[in-house]
Amino acid sequence: IIDIDDQFIQSAGQLALQLDIKPDAYITGDVEVLRSYYSIEKPDAITGTDVIEHIYNLDDFFKTLREINPAIVSVFTTASNPANFFKVRNLKKIQRKDELEGGEPGDHALFGETSLEPFIKIREKIIRKHAPELPGTTVMALAGATRGLQEADIIKALAQYHILKKIPLPMDDFNTCNPLNGSWTERILSLEAYIYLYQAAGFTCKIYAGFYNQYGSGVGSFVKKLLNAAIHILDKRISPYIVIVGQQG
Repeated sequence: IIDIDDQFIQSAGQLALQLDIKPDAYITGDVEVLRSYYSIEKPDAITGTDVIEHIYNLDDFFKTLREINPAIVSVFTTASNPANFFKVRNLKKIQRKDELEGGEPGDHALFGETSLEPFIKIREKIIRKHAPELPGTTVMALAGATRGLQEADIIKALAQYHILKKIPLPMDDFNTCNPLNGSWTERILSLEAYIYLYQAAGFTCKIYAGFYNQYGSGVGSFVKKLLNAAIHILDKRISPYIVIVGQQG
């Protein structure tokens, strides 16, 4: 059985081979693993595609990048474009599914080999485990209110509830994450939020509109060429993704 990390490493290895790139290493793990690995070496740049929208704590992530190298340049692309109405509508459908219905192996090539319960059910089990004395209605209210928190933070919210006897408010109406690992489901953040997070860590931030892959032939290619021309006017409102660039402030 090949786990998710192995699949990503194999895919990255194939890309490196095709591009004739020889990576120094493949690092898998959270931000602490990244910090530990680069305690001596100081990379000049970091890049990621469809990664930034899944990182649980961006505040900590950007501050870690600054600790590694204050002059580091970061470039991230994400299809979670908050300025594109149609993108946001589709992303919210995915978020609702993960939150209320769960997922199956066939949902995505890298989903895994077993089904995953709805996130709200996972949070409910976590709360029942750590507070079995609470009535069912309170457990359900807390499970809904802790949407967007991973297990450690759910336990903290539960401790706060025991003190204040007050149900916390969820962060927003849609964004949700897997409580077991903190991975956000295509998290939608405003452009202003990205800029603020970068600036809080001591970086400047510029966000650009991405473009459609117009290479090829046929009607599809023609339509994409028209859309790319329109992006020069409408900018991020119709772009399929955004490019986020951070550098030393």
